[in-house]
Amino acid sequence: MLQSESGKTIVVIPTYNERENISKLAKTILNISDNISILIVDDESPDGTGKVADGLARESSRIRVIHRKGKGG
Repeated sequence: MLQSESGKTIVVIPTYNERENISKLAKTILNISDNISILIVDDESPDGTGKVADGLARESSRIRVIHRKGKGG
């Protein structure tokens, strides 16, 4: 978890094969406070986690996604 200079909190979520969990997790985190944003870092999940994350980012301006090549941990 990071806190920006503006006082907003950024929760970084590294993912690999989290398609079944990422939506619920993201919505739970965003419901904690309006001052929280999420950065999802997906390591080319073969189960489609990255696509689900992209959909979440389209639904909320408080979610961003980074797609990395390969499983980097």
